[in-house]
Amino acid sequence: MEEGSNPTVARVGLVLGPLAFAALLLVGPIDGLHPVGQRTLAVTAWLAIWWFTEPISSGLASLLPLALFPFLGIMGADAVARGYQRDPIFLFLGGFLVALAAERCGLHRRMAEAVLRTFGNAPRKLLFGYLAAVSFVSWWFSNTATTLLFLPSARAIADHAGTGTDASRRFGSAILLGTALAASIGGMASPIGTVPNTILVGQIGGIGFSDWMQVGIPVWFTLIGVLWLVMTFISVRIPHDLPRPAPKGNTATPFTRDEKRVAAVFLVMITLWFFREGLDFGGLRIPGWPDLGARIGVFPKDAAPMIKDGTIAIAAAVILAVLPSTNGGKLLTRTQLREAPWDVLILLGSSFTLADAFELPKNDPTSLSSWIASSLGTLTDLPIAIQLAVMALVVTFFGEFASNIACAALLVPIGIAIAKSTGADPLVYGFTITLATSCSFMLPVGTPPNALVYATGRIPLRMMLLNGVIMDIVGALVVAAVVGWVRT
Repeated sequence: MEEGSNPTVARVGLVLGPLAFAALLLVGPIDGLHPVGQRTLAVTAWLAIWWFTEPISSGLASLLPLALFPFLGIMGADAVARGYQRDPIFLFLGGFLVALAAERCGLHRRMAEAVLRTFGNAPRKLLFGYLAAVSFVSWWFSNTATTLLFLPSARAIADHAGTGTDASRRFGSAILLGTALAASIGGMASPIGTVPNTILVGQIGGIGFSDWMQVGIPVWFTLIGVLWLVMTFISVRIPHDLPRPAPKGNTATPFTRDEKRVAAVFLVMITLWFFREGLDFGGLRIPGWPDLGARIGVFPKDAAPMIKDGTIAIAAAVILAVLPSTNGGKLLTRTQLREAPWDVLILLGSSFTLADAFELPKNDPTSLSSWIASSLGTLTDLPIAIQLAVMALVVTFFGEFASNIACAALLVPIGIAIAKSTGADPLVYGFTITLATSCSFMLPVGTPPNALVYATGRIPLRMMLLNGVIMDIVGALVVAAVVGWVRT
């Protein structure tokens, strides 16, 4: 069993996973679901149970699709392997390596000091201010970029709090976990906060910043308050004081040369992420820098669509591996490469592979994704409040096992189609589905920020699950309530 897991739960899960798999294979055909979809559902059930109960490491459990999909005729071995090599995985790897370089030169401590100078060192007050700061930055940067930006300072605060007492460990876990969840919550506030938001904007033209924020800001404001309450009093239980209080953050030493170099690479990386696809401000559109580069001949004309966020992250990591350190060696070394969370990379790969398998057979209404999504169409006879609540809950929990981008890409068009067929406002269903895809707070694979903080090894999966299941339910209901209030 995995170190730190509950022995009894792990033993039960070790047996329950393959039993659930076998039961779903042997139960007979499920009405409306293709046999490939049923076999995919069986593998997903086995994997989900092992993720929850941890009889083996989550990374090793995530290799199940590689082992089972070819035998079950779901996907060929090469196709399965490609799922573990997607651009977001290299975005994760490159960003994490840059964060490790920031730690090596001490930049993360300076970032932590800036936060602490602003919010003080009382645990509950610091947590609230920290969640608010992270979520506000995530209005303007992707939730993944925001998590990468704050993760070094979160680790520094957790390190200072120490691991000697249960209260200190819980406070450190709250800061780290709160980084991911606050980034996802903040990403709901603006149309550029997450990729799913841009999918909805692309599906329905004419959504401006003000239109989005009428819905996004109430959702953000409510969920940040709920997250602080849940962490403080239920899932983590933050004390009033700690035996070793958080640092006061009153150090104001000059930046070292290494800190300046890493900070420059870090800021350039985030800026390139932010402006890669361009920004649309109503009548004013700022093209992305890859498009500009192609127009002026810096890049070949067909290069712009090939450049992804993962390209930028890996380029930043390579630059840091070349730049010299004043302490000898380079700013990013082989040691940092060995510290990369390879098990989490595998875990992320499994989520992309599952998302691909959910859509098989391609363009078939009996695929697993279509089978799940089609159930949303039966809601139209219910009152609108119940429709939106059920829709948000289904999308939220579906998003725990598939990337939020995949969920939005699949379900937003379906929601818009349902709205048009019934004469409803497409934005009512569109907003509900889109924002609900960002409410997957429960599992490491739910969102990239979840995976990033889980990769630190300092958040017990059971704590993430307890905190996440509450936030999943509350988040979905808040999204439904706000969308229903603003748009109907």
